[in-house]
Amino acid sequence: MGATAVTGRSGLAAAKSALKAISSSWVHTPPARRCALYAARIFHLVLYRRFVDGVKPPTMLALFQASLVLGLYIFSMPESSTDDEVFALMGENID
Repeated sequence: MGATAVTGRSGLAAAKSALKAISSSWVHTPPARRCALYAARIFHLVLYRRFVDGVKPPTMLALFQASLVLGLYIFSMPESSTDDEVFALMGENID
């Protein structure tokens, strides 16, 4: 599946099949959960930054990409998850 199909440039049917493929395979992997943790960490860092630091373009780009990753992960994850799966992520070292 190429980048054209994932972005929806090949039409609605190709975009739906790409989203279904991502939902069925990627979202259940440990790297996907790690990506979501890194994206949440970016939000945390931007939220608790010093006011005098300002917001530079690389920060905005990182925030935009983090929002895309979190949005895709939240949109694609299954509706029912057990508490064991949620709290298993808290024990991972992401640094």
